[in-house]
Amino acid sequence: MKQAIFGMRALILGALLFVTTCTVVSAHSTGYFFEQEVDTYRADVGYDPETFTAGQRMLLDIDLYEKGVDGKRAPFDSAWVRVTEGRMTYLATGVARAKSGPTTVLLVLPEQIKEQVEIHVRYEKDEKPLAEISFPMPVAHEKDATAFLPYVAFVLGLGVFGVGALLWRARQ
Repeated sequence: MKQAIFGMRALILGALLFVTTCTVVSAHSTGYFFEQEVDTYRADVGYDPETFTAGQRMLLDIDLYEKGVDGKRAPFDSAWVRVTEGRMTYLATGVARAKSGPTTVLLVLPEQIKEQVEIHVRYEKDEKPLAEISFPMPVAHEKDATAFLPYVAFVLGLGVFGVGALLWRARQ
């Protein structure tokens, strides 16, 4: 009987920890993306979060597909990525194509950005451009209050578990 109760408590604690600490990190799973057809390709840039915030993490998933062939990745070697605001360049780098999954760029935008950045991506094969796209991305400046939600939920979950444990002990 004691083993069953111990197992049940462990299962409940594990479930609470799982539910309160899970967050979505993958850019394309959130559904935020920019797509554009260029010649025989479909350029695709997934991003997270939906609105970039200065001073916070920004993720770009870069991929290239053959136009008209659903889901077939185009063979590119690398991508040249630039993040600019007017004449100011905040990022200019080449990124090698990932062997599996999207090619990813992770950066933090500086606080001095005013309203929006322009994201430029050039896909290359054998150092020759295949496709090039640009799109504007608004940048917010307020602090993201939801960043603390997983921690608050975790502490609340521990509190509920603690109160439940105390009530269970008091019953015995």
